[in-house]
Parts: sequence; C-alpha cells; structure tokens
Amino acid sequence: MLHWVWDTGILKAQNKPRSELIEEIEQVKVRPRGDVVQWALEGRDIARDKIFPNLTKSAEAVVLPPDYAARS
Repeated sequence: MLHWVWDTGILKAQNKPRSELIEEIEQVKVRPRGDVVQWALEGRDIARDKIFPNLTKSAEAVVLPPDYAARS
C-alpha cells in the first residue's frame, strides 16, 4: 500500500496535469550520492523514524494520516 501512496497517491494529490509534473521533475538537477544500499537504508530510516515512529512489531494495519500526501 505504501508503494501506491508514493507511486500514485502523492502525484494525484498535486492536482496538476501529468505533463506539468514531468516538467517540474526534469527541472530538478539533483546528483544522487551514495549507492543503492545507502539509499535503501536511508529510506528505511526515514520510514522508521519519521513516518512510523510509533509502529510496533504487531501485525496491525498502519493507517497514514489524512494529510500524509500533502506533507510528503
């Protein structure tokens, strides 16, 4: 489900045409640092510390706050 949020939900929340979003993304010139392992660990740490700080090791479903897409 979180993949859907990042791949679709956040883009839909922008309320912009796809072509406009593509232009904005292409204008950002970011040179990635590190390697894929560092990127994965960084993503894990952000999710653990910022998005799900109160997550326990139970099998309960996680419900994202209503404004999650707007804040991301």
